[in-house]
Amino acid sequence: MQHRARWQQDGIYLLLGLTLALAFLGAVVAVGGLLLLLLSVIAPASLQAAIQSISQPLQIGVLVIALLEVISWNLLPLIGFAPQRLARRMAVGMAAIMLFMAVSLLFSL
Repeated sequence: MQHRARWQQDGIYLLLGLTLALAFLGAVVAVGGLLLLLLSVIAPASLQAAIQSISQPLQIGVLVIALLEVISWNLLPLIGFAPQRLARRMAVGMAAIMLFMAVSLLFSL
């Protein structure tokens, strides 16, 4: 019986690790997309034209990823997978990225 309990505990730790890894990966993707859009402002004209052609789908993608990140970082402490303080900071950071993307998308239409 103890062997089964250990497997269940290992499974929970595996799920915890995968969930947190995906949450941090999503945060990295959101920040990377934001930086790419910010760098498009100071890029040379030839590169700027190429970035502008993919700018709107990229903005929508980063907006959706940031929204999913806000939801996930608010749910992770409820299931015991992340400390409340870390989750709050990550959710606020992702909400700021989401707000920036929403405003930039509205003004680019």
